Amino acid sequence: MLTDTLFSQVALLFAVGERQKYKAIVKALPQLVENSKFDEIGNLLVSCGSFQVANNFKDIISFFRGNHDKISKIVEIGTFNFASSTLINLLKPEEAIFYGFDNWELGGTKARLIAEWRCRSFPNSHVITGHPLSSSIDIRNLDNTNMLLIDGHHSFRSTLKDSKCFSFLTDGATIFFHDCGLGNRIWGCFWAYYVLQKYNVITPYDGRFENYIARVDAREKPNVKPGEKPEIEFAIGKFRKDEFVKRERLLCDPAFLWQEVCERFEIRPGLDINSQSQTWDELFSDRI
Repeated sequence: MLTDTLFSQVALLFAVGERQKYKAIVKALPQLVENSKFDEIGNLLVSCGSFQVANNFKDIISFFRGNHDKISKIVEIGTFNFASSTLINLLKPEEAIFYGFDNWELGGTKARLIAEWRCRSFPNSHVITGHPLSSSIDIRNLDNTNMLLIDGHHSFRSTLKDSKCFSFLTDGATIFFHDCGLGNRIWGCFWAYYVLQKYNVITPYDGRFENYIARVDAREKPNVKPGEKPEIEFAIGKFRKDEFVKRERLLCDPAFLWQEVCERFEIRPGLDINSQSQTWDELFSDRI
């Protein structure tokens, strides 16, 4: 049985080892980014605890390559242990401010502590407990955010709740929605993104999501093997502030909007809009 002193020594050695490992990863990433080694970037960040895959990192890197000097303030909902946040902080301009939010329902205190000390490696980077609209931070600090990443609970209702954060975005801000790829499992944020672009609150950054929407056919499952990731995971949109102001009240009625989604895509009735995701068979089993 470990004594308190021995336990503290073991914990300290573990922390030192983790810090050295993290420093090595941070040092290695820029060269991999420069050479577009997306799989290797993914493997490194997975070793940091990321759940994401190479396609995600490719989207983020491609975006920063074309928009680096335009980004001044970034908010991420769902920072977890700062794994993919590491890449974002390496890519952003040094003077750009990063705010990462999480309630750490996943990962608990350990993930929070890891995120807090990892973010200290970067200037103008902050990790905060809670949702941006209900945390301890003064909401005015978030004004004029021009990049938002939504990687929280992923349910339809939760993603619509996250869309209330649009109130502090600049017009034309870029919004990333994680897990919006079309696979055998469809996350609730896929449908939330559909609603937001339908009402012009966001305009799609490229044509990929429209192609996915066109392929939603209850009679034909997507050609993705179980366990495989879809070809894209981020749906990216440009924020339209005028349309958000017009539709803000509508976005507070997720039950109505979910019914609209179900009718548009012939989703079977009775599914829980609080669920993070449903399989193709759960969504359409009585339509096939």
